[in-house]
Amino acid sequence: MIEDYKFQLNELKTEISNVYEKLDTDSVEKKIKEKEQITENPGFWDNHEKAEKIMQRFWKKRCMSLIVCTLVTAEVTQAGIAGRP
Repeated sequence: MIEDYKFQLNELKTEISNVYEKLDTDSVEKKIKEKEQITENPGFWDNHEKAEKIMQRFWKKRCMSLIVCTLVTAEVTQAGIAGRP
């Protein structure tokens, strides 16, 4: 019985690890920082309507990224995968 749980846990660890690696969180963070820099460009805020739409899309992506990363990190931590945040 315990061996069955160990086997299931190891399978879960593998699945979570694969998902975590596919997320490529470093790339996501780099893209987010690039988008943040756009708001610092001269004239970005001149067209408030356009700037607002860009910011809404940016924050939606940013929030989704944070939610996914948080959920995956929580799963990785609970599964006890060594070397993961």
